[in-house]
Amino acid sequence: MPIWLMPVIWGALIAVLLIVEYVSHELVTIWFAGGFLVGFVLSLISPIYEWWYLQLGVSIVVSAVLLIATRPIVKRWMQVKQTPVNIDKRIGHQAYLVSPITKHEYGTIQIADVLWRVTSNKPIESGKLVRIIDITGSKFVVEEVADGVLEETVFEEQSILVEK
Repeated sequence: MPIWLMPVIWGALIAVLLIVEYVSHELVTIWFAGGFLVGFVLSLISPIYEWWYLQLGVSIVVSAVLLIATRPIVKRWMQVKQTPVNIDKRIGHQAYLVSPITKHEYGTIQIADVLWRVTSNKPIESGKLVRIIDITGSKFVVEEVADGVLEETVFEEQSILVEK
């Protein structure tokens, strides 16, 4: 094996890993590219091609250390902060069902002159008082209020009471 072949192999591996990282953006192969860079440098320092196993071993150890030590920090740094929107503030509010929730159809509630589609894990009759417990997609997830007493809720500095 020619003396120049090991640096070429390491360089090709680094190039492939960087291309995969560029395409995927998952921060997985970048750590191995860093470790293989160490293997590349070792192949330049020790041109004896029989030492490829030493180069590979050091590269794997460096990759593992990079992965374990820096990935959580980089993931936290790259994490996009989600900003709650006004619709999230509706969770906990109560309203009366305008149309019933059945097994195969969404129901409807009215809050401040706006009709909202709602769903539940069980059927609820029209006219029942419900509480918004979650949002899935563009629909509220509601549960029936057991005591049937409407509580006043505040949204955007205005009191919202929905009459039956």
